[in-house]
Order: sequence, then structure tokens, then C-alpha cells
Amino acid sequence: MRHKWLSLVFSLASYSLLLAQNGSMQKGEEALLQGEYDLAIAYFTEAIQTNPQSAKAYVQRGQVYRLKKAPEKCIADCERALALDPKCADAYFNRGSAHRDKNDYSRSQADLSEAIRLNSQHADAYFNRALNYLTHDHYDEAISDLSDYIRSKPTDFSAYHVRGDAYARKGNLEMAMADLDHAIQLDPRDAMAYCIRGTVRERLGDYAKAAVDLTEAIRLQPHYVALANRARLYICQNDYHAAIRDYDLAIQLNPKNALLYWARAAASAELGNFDKVISDCSAALQLNSQLVDAFITRAAAYYHQEAYDQAIQDSTVAIRLSPKDSRGYYHRGLAEAARKDYEKAISDYDEAIRLEPNEACYCHARGSSYSQLKEYGRSLDDLRMAVRLCPQSGRYHGALAWLLATCPNEDIRNGRESLSHAIETLTLQPKYIISSLTTMAAACAECGYFDAAVAFQKQSIELGISRATLEQLIIAQYQLKLYQEGRPYRQQ
Repeated sequence: MRHKWLSLVFSLASYSLLLAQNGSMQKGEEALLQGEYDLAIAYFTEAIQTNPQSAKAYVQRGQVYRLKKAPEKCIADCERALALDPKCADAYFNRGSAHRDKNDYSRSQADLSEAIRLNSQHADAYFNRALNYLTHDHYDEAISDLSDYIRSKPTDFSAYHVRGDAYARKGNLEMAMADLDHAIQLDPRDAMAYCIRGTVRERLGDYAKAAVDLTEAIRLQPHYVALANRARLYICQNDYHAAIRDYDLAIQLNPKNALLYWARAAASAELGNFDKVISDCSAALQLNSQLVDAFITRAAAYYHQEAYDQAIQDSTVAIRLSPKDSRGYYHRGLAEAARKDYEKAISDYDEAIRLEPNEACYCHARGSSYSQLKEYGRSLDDLRMAVRLCPQSGRYHGALAWLLATCPNEDIRNGRESLSHAIETLTLQPKYIISSLTTMAAACAECGYFDAAVAFQKQSIELGISRATLEQLIIAQYQLKLYQEGRPYRQQ
């Protein structure tokens, strides 16, 4: 009889403990739903103290630690939970998510996959594993996991915009648009969906609608990503001032992002504001000393400011950081050529062309250096290649026309071909009308059309007299005198 009473007492005690634990768990879950994380941790800790064998209490407390951005504490609680229940899918899910927060993607992926193996209906595990796949550009796997998630939670707008992003990155823009449209239908205030759809529309060439989407994304939630994307859209439309304004705002929101400073520098370069380019690239490199784009962009700015030593130094660092990036060799070659070290320049251009054989500006630059070394045959080959690679460049047509008209080697000269390219130059680059007119005059003179040569040369001098140096004016007047005397001009 005594044993029966003791058994009843123990049963009542266990029941009381269970009630106490359940009460703490319920209060903890209510606090968690209300975002009161510290209170939730206190209740879950109370539940653990009441029943140290409760895996669920550790899992729940671990989840709150993760939401409080304390992944190490989350991982520790999940490991205690797994020691108590090795088949607890939620523990694997929370630990995998915490590993993701620490950028430990291999451990994260292993834990999330185990959570799915233990519970094939664990929707959130599919979602977070998809995010890991996206981080590593595994788009098909990400899309598959997101589709599984959507089957479980078809009204979650965020899943559609993430899957839309995956489709966009994969290049399937039609499927991306369908998902992003659906995300916005589910939640018209989904700023990220507007942001991603804006970038997709940009890629489709619909700049007007892209601007509308990005502007709406910024209105709903001012975010540096949307601002940077709209800035890039403005750059596509050659509106560099508007792009810089958006980069200014983006940097205010995220002042530690090196890429934003570099992007603003690139926009400033298009406006010829090279002091600003150097300042922004330097700021970017303070934040990320391995940012090759910043070294290359700053090297180009130094080159335009005739600071050739600094340009060579930055280009050399870029080459060291990324030896397979052709741009470092090209920009170092430009600076070396400006210092009249043409053989070194050609060596760098050779490497740039080996890495990127279809880059027209590399062929043009090497051709110009060959011309300075009087290797006119090689110069002609490179300049012709530049025109073939980029026939819409008036600059390349002009360089070829000039060589064909003025080369001291008569085997290279060809007046008719020169005139053809000079006409293309005049048509394609109205921005550089003065040099185009000078080239046209030389081509006409080589063909024997001296009256036309005189007319074009006079027009060139009239347009350029206010901005030309004394040396340039002397050369221009000398060329005019030759044409008036019925003689063509030859390079010295």
C-alpha cells in the first residue's frame, strides 16, 4: 500500500513538472511571436531548468539566440538538443541556419540536408538550403528547393521573389518576370521584388519600366541595393549625374561598402572628374585592399592626369592581384607608352591581347606604339584589326586613316582607303570633330584633293584655336601650308 502511495506522489510530481515546463514553453513561444526575445529566452531557460531532458526547449531557445544574432549560442543549444534527440529535425535546421549566419556554408548545407532527410516536409529547411545554393551560384538546385517550399507555403511572397532572382541569375528572364509579378500580386509592398524586377527589365532593355520599378522599390524601402541598381540604369542611359546622386544616397545607407565607392568613381570618370575618381577609389581600397577594379580605375585616372608613375604602380598591383585580368596590362601599357617606353608598352599589350584577343582597344593601343617605333607594317595590322573588331568606333577608323594617309613608308600609304576611313571617322565621332577634320584633310591631300584638304584643315584650326596648345597650332599651320602648296603631310 505504501508503494502505491509513493508511486502516486511521484506521478503527481512529474505531472506538476510537466505542467510547469509546458507553461514556460507556451509563454516563451508567445514572447517569441511578439519579438520579445530576451523574455522568450528567460522562459525557455526556465523550461530547461524544470526539465533538462527537453530537447524542444533547447531548440526553441537556440532559435531565439539565432534571431538575436548570437549564432554560437544557437549552435550550442542545438547540439544539446541533438545529444538528447539525435533525430530532431528542428535542431538540425536551427544549427544549419546558424552556420549560414556565420558564412560556414558547408556545415550549414550538411545540417539543412539532414533536417530535410529527417522531415521531408520541413519547408523552412528547403528555403534556407536554397539560399545557400544561391550563394554558390547553384541556380537549378536553388530553384528546385524553392519550388518544394512554395508547394508547402504557396502564399509566401518572399519565396517567389527569391526564386525569381534565381531564374534571373540563370538567365531565364521570362520565368523570373512571372515569379516577380506573382510576388508583387501577393504583396504589393514587396520592395525587393520591385528591385529585382527592375534589374530584369533593364536586362530586357525596357529602361522606362525598369526605372519605375526601382523607384518604387526605393519609395517602399530605401535600400542601397535598389539605389545602386537605379544608378547603373542611369549609366546605361548616359545620365552620370543622376547615377552619382543615387550612389551618394547608397553610400549614406551603407558607408562600408567598397563597391559603391568604386561604382561612383566609375561614373565620375565618365564626366572627366578624375580627382573624384582617385578619391573614391582610394576610399574603396581602404575598405577592401584587394579590389582590383578600384586599382584599375584609379590607374586610368592617374593616366589622364599624366601621373604615369602612379598609374604604372596601380596597374602593377592589379596584375599581381589578378594576373589573368587583361585590363591591368593594358593600363600599364598606356602609361608606359605615354612615357615613350614603347617596347615595354608593347610587351604589356601583347599579354593583354593574349588574354583578350578580341578587345579592339588593345589592338589600337599596340598599333599606335608600333607606329612610334616605325614598325608600320605591324601597326597597320593592329589598326585594321581594331576596326574589324569594333567597326562603330570613329577613333579606330581615324587612327587607321591617319596611318594610311601620312605614313612615311609608301608601301603602307593608301589614299582611297584612308579617305574611306576618314569619312567614317567624321560620321561616327562628331564629339571629336577637330581631330576628325584634321584626319579628313590629310586623307584628301594623300588623294590629291588639295582644295578640299585646305578647307578641312582651315575648319579644324578655326574650331580648335581656342583650346589648342602652341605646339599643336604650329603643326596645324604647317600642315595647312603643305596643302596650300599642293603637298601631302608625312609623319615625322
